[in-house]
Amino acid sequence: MEDSLASSFTNRANTQVMNQISMAVMKQQMDQEEAQAAALVKMIQNTSLDGTGQIINRTA
Repeated sequence: MEDSLASSFTNRANTQVMNQISMAVMKQQMDQEEAQAAALVKMIQNTSLDGTGQIINRTA
């Protein structure tokens, strides 16, 4: 009986650790994707629209 309880608690603890690891990895991936998206937006905003390679003031 004690072995069964110990095994059950160990399995539960292992599951919790795996869930925490999965959440940390997912958060890291989301942070990386957010940084990549911000870099892409910045690149798009700095791109000229007329094909000359010169920046055009689009806010005027």
